[in-house]
Amino acid sequence: MQDRLLGWLDLGKVKLPGATWPWGESTSVFDGKHWVVVWQRHHLCGEKLTHFENTDLVAARLEGYRPLDTEGVSVAASPVDEARPALASAGEGRLLLLHEKRQSDGRVSVVGRVLQTE
Repeated sequence: MQDRLLGWLDLGKVKLPGATWPWGESTSVFDGKHWVVVWQRHHLCGEKLTHFENTDLVAARLEGYRPLDTEGVSVAASPVDEARPALASAGEGRLLLLHEKRQSDGRVSVVGRVLQTE
C-alpha cells in the first residue's frame, strides 16, 4: 500500500529537520463523489525527535486508493495544536470539519469549518 501512496503521506524513511510526519488521528467521509481523508500531521525536530506540541490537520481526496491531492491540503494550521478531526458530509462536495484546538494557556476549543471539495 505504501508504494501506491507515493509521497502523499510522507512515508519516506529519511526525515530531515522541518519535515512532517503523518501519524496521528485521522478521519474520512464520502463527499458524494470521492472519499476525503483528514489526518493529523506532526512536525519533526530532527532525525529522531517528533514535536507533538504543534500538529496540523491536512486533507486529501481519494479516487480508489490514489490521492487526488498528492501533497495534501492544509485545513487547520496555526502555532497551537489542532487535533482529533471529525468529518460529516452534506453530499455534493460539502463537508463539515470539527476538531480540537489546544490553546497555549491549556484551554481546548472545538472549532468547525466548512470544506468544499469541488
